Amino acid sequence: NERQNQLININERQKEELIQLEKEKDATIEDLNRQIEVYKDQVRQFSITIIQLEKNFGEEQEKRIKLQADFDNLNKNDKGIS
Repeated sequence: NERQNQLININERQKEELIQLEKEKDATIEDLNRQIEVYKDQVRQFSITIIQLEKNFGEEQEKRIKLQADFDNLNKNDKGIS
């Protein structure tokens, strides 16, 4: 009978430990899910930044091409005058 009580006590402790481990696992999963959401938001922001930088780069390239064309035209005009 005492042996049976010991086994019951061990079984109860194991159940409590299992419940505690399940709670810890659930908390860890929730924490990881929150971190994933943060990372997703960061990726979205990086994507927006990259798109903006690409747009700015394209605009700067267009300005550079226009300035080069204007410069080339000025050089042609200067050569034509002299």
